[in-house]
Amino acid sequence: MSADSPLVASRAVILAAGRGSRLGLFTRRLPKPLLPVGGRPMIERSLECLAAAGLERATVVVGHLGPEIEARLGDSYEGIELDYVRSDRYRTTNDIYSLWLAREHLSGDTLLLQPDVVYDRRVLDALAEAPADASLIAVARHLPEFDGTVVSIGSGGRVTRMFYGVDQGDGFDYRDKFKTMNIYLFRDAFLRESFVPALDRFVAQEGRTDVCFETVLDEPVRSGRHPIHAVDCTELPWYEIDTHEDRRAAERVLTPARDRLDAVAAEHGGFWRHDLTDHRLPTNQHFPPPAFLDELGADLPALVTQYPVGQARLTEIAASAFDLDPDHLVVANGSSPLIKSLVGRQGLRVGVVVPTFNEYENATPAGRLVRFELPADSFQLDVEAFAHRCRETGVELAVVVNPNNPTSIAVPAEELRWLAASLAGHRCRLLVDESFLDFCSEPEAVSVAAEVASHPGLIVLKSVSKVYGVGGIRLGYVLSSDPDLLAALRDDLPIWDVNAFAEQFMRLLPRYQLEFEESCRTVRRERDALVRSLREVDGVEVFPAEANYVFLKLPEGVSARTLTEELLLEHSLLAKDCGGKSMPEGDGFIRIGSRTEEENARFVEAFAAALRRVSAGPALAL
Repeated sequence: MSADSPLVASRAVILAAGRGSRLGLFTRRLPKPLLPVGGRPMIERSLECLAAAGLERATVVVGHLGPEIEARLGDSYEGIELDYVRSDRYRTTNDIYSLWLAREHLSGDTLLLQPDVVYDRRVLDALAEAPADASLIAVARHLPEFDGTVVSIGSGGRVTRMFYGVDQGDGFDYRDKFKTMNIYLFRDAFLRESFVPALDRFVAQEGRTDVCFETVLDEPVRSGRHPIHAVDCTELPWYEIDTHEDRRAAERVLTPARDRLDAVAAEHGGFWRHDLTDHRLPTNQHFPPPAFLDELGADLPALVTQYPVGQARLTEIAASAFDLDPDHLVVANGSSPLIKSLVGRQGLRVGVVVPTFNEYENATPAGRLVRFELPADSFQLDVEAFAHRCRETGVELAVVVNPNNPTSIAVPAEELRWLAASLAGHRCRLLVDESFLDFCSEPEAVSVAAEVASHPGLIVLKSVSKVYGVGGIRLGYVLSSDPDLLAALRDDLPIWDVNAFAEQFMRLLPRYQLEFEESCRTVRRERDALVRSLREVDGVEVFPAEANYVFLKLPEGVSARTLTEELLLEHSLLAKDCGGKSMPEGDGFIRIGSRTEEENARFVEAFAAALRRVSAGPALAL
């Protein structure tokens, strides 16, 4: 709203008396309006928006820990003069009672807000720019994570029906509904002639103090005597906060654009909660099939409430699921704890081919890591050169990820067998990570898992989560024929390391072996098509791909960081920039996870557009 625009309202009323009980211990010590979101209390965020919109006076209704709110805000905040109304019945009443206490302040065009809504100042701009002859409700398209009152909207934006929580039973149709954002602009005539008299009737005459104030709006909305119009703010940042999960979601929504990529990436997962398509974490998009998930779901009550089996029995189940020798097997809650146990062993010198999966470097103790850089022109591993580097530096555990991450390039099994034999003569083990091996064009020509029995110095690790598309279950295993190593790994794990969902997944998996094999064939076809499409984009170098992701080099001068920011902010696509990898000029490379055919096609189109934009001028202005 520009400086010469009309004020959105003459005053605001903020209902800040509630206890915020769903936030638990936190709001027993601090009033909910002072809950920080992104480092600043929610009510201060709201007042700053109101001040920027030109508001000069506000009334705050306080109750739970009210003196703390008054002490924090004082008599004025950011130029807004503050009045306080104190509720002594906030423990037993709803917000309708708080608003009734403030009824003398409901005159002139008035903004009514809840303090647990954080929003962008442009929401107030949208209200100020709406028609001045109707009261207004800020609304947003309903999403599954929302609860509370929703509305239906008729012609001209008029609200035609309000649906409170009790109206939204099983089967309620949200498709054409909008969530109220708890930001209202009530016109003076509506307040005098309709709302305040009805509010007084509800509370003073009928004693209905246990309902939300929005209940008072039902009759005006139905009758249409004082039209209430909806202002659609779906595209603007906002969030209503009732739980700590809401608080985290609000911080994501309100994070400045320049920081959004870092904020999302720092979560290391859970990307499905964001409105984006994840090409960053590569998983099998075609497994498990719906029937498999239905079988898992059928046992949900038992899987949630009952203990899983212990480590010994779990090993037998895993051996059957993956057709492995139980005497050579250790199963864990994902591959990460196994990696830490293997490379983090006291005093062990570890040799790692780089660039590769960062966990191997991160888990190796300081001063014990030896890096072997792949040539930047091909990223192909020269096993003889690697063996020589390991020997001359005294490496005791050499690590090869096959196919490699992020390069997607595989090493033939015969070369790895030679490497294992060569290193064994120098008291050095070889750890081969085969987490993405099933996506290779010829997995049997790459895997060395069958060699474990005849090579005591060979260790094979696999992350089940990635290839089987069950990242949320967390499951991985190690194969070795060294009984001492296996015993040491098992000693590092608790008896109930693997959860009941993972256990049940392995019990059911043999029934779906054919579907799994077909899913891998589909992944290969779609990955190969993605490679072909990316090679048609001018200026990029696409490397051969054997995993379910594609590694490519960007044109000279194009930053992977800038490009991935562009993809996220403009296209809601998440990709992996390789600036954090141990490699020269990593910011010139990105990794793209292959998803479905349709999603890959959309990515290539967006990628080409983003590349043109960042190549044409300065870095994206954030």
